[in-house]
Amino acid sequence: MVIIDSNVIIDCVKDRENEKTIILRKLLNDNVEIGINSLIFFEVYLGNKTEKEKNKIDKLLEKFIRFDISTKNIVNAIDIYNECQKNGNTVSPMDTIIASNIIANDFELLTRDKHFYIISQLTSLKIYI
Repeated sequence: MVIIDSNVIIDCVKDRENEKTIILRKLLNDNVEIGINSLIFFEVYLGNKTEKEKNKIDKLLEKFIRFDISTKNIVNAIDIYNECQKNGNTVSPMDTIIASNIIANDFELLTRDKHFYIISQLTSLKIYI
């Protein structure tokens, strides 16, 4: 399973062509199982979206399997956050929760967010390339 990060989804909705949106479209065309967790879902809908954007998001996310974040994921995210801090890296607490959920389910992440690349160097987070 490949979890798709909010930045890739938003780029796709806004018709921004880049390496990650090309990969997402290929995954969709090849019927690869793709997913989204509840925090990524939250991030995608943040901000003032037009009705057209909301409709595009809704239509795209219909193709995704959804996963919830557990309390255990949050507890494990604390360790990830602290490990990053210990190594001199400040990362978003939400990104550590997202990473913890992906690690716990042994999924891969399609992202262009540098925080996840930092986390992947310190944990077993797998980045889909």
